[in-house]
Amino acid sequence: MARSYLSNNPGPRDWAANLLTHPEFIYHIKQSVKKDSKARATAIRDPEIRLQVFTAFLAKERRIGQLEARTQRSYLFRIALLDEAVTG
Repeated sequence: MARSYLSNNPGPRDWAANLLTHPEFIYHIKQSVKKDSKARATAIRDPEIRLQVFTAFLAKERRIGQLEARTQRSYLFRIALLDEAVTG
C-alpha cells in the first residue's frame, strides 16, 4: 500500500499550522478518483525519515537540488485515510 505525504516549499504555511493543531481533516482527492475522505495528518519530524521521503520524492521529480532546503525548512506530514468517503 502506497503512503501519502503532504509537504510544501520551504517556509511557514497556515495550513501546516492548522494541521499541527487539528490533525483530522477532509482530504479532497482530485486526481485518479474524485472523492472526499476523512484523514489524519501526522507530522514527520525524524531527520532520517524526512531525508528518505524527500530524497525519493525530489529524485522522482528531478528536483534533488532542493533536498537540503526541503529537509531543513519544509513541513512533512504522513496522511492516513480514516474511512472510505465523506458524503454530503
